[in-house]
Amino acid sequence: MLKRLQRVTMTIRGQITIIIMIALITISPMGDALERWVTDDLAVPNLESVAHELNTLATDPR
Repeated sequence: MLKRLQRVTMTIRGQITIIIMIALITISPMGDALERWVTDDLAVPNLESVAHELNTLATDPR
C-alpha cells in the first residue's frame, strides 16, 4: 500500500488530488470558526438606530 501511495504522489494528478484533500480537511473544521470571527468583526451597524442618534444630536437644543 505504501508503494502504491508513493506511486500516486509522483504524478501531477496525484499531487493535485492530495493538495485538494488536505485543503478540504483543513477548511471544513475551520469554516464555522472563520464565519463567526468575520461576523463578529464585520458586523453591519443598524442604520435605523444610527439615523435616530444623528437626528437626536442634530435637534438637541443646547
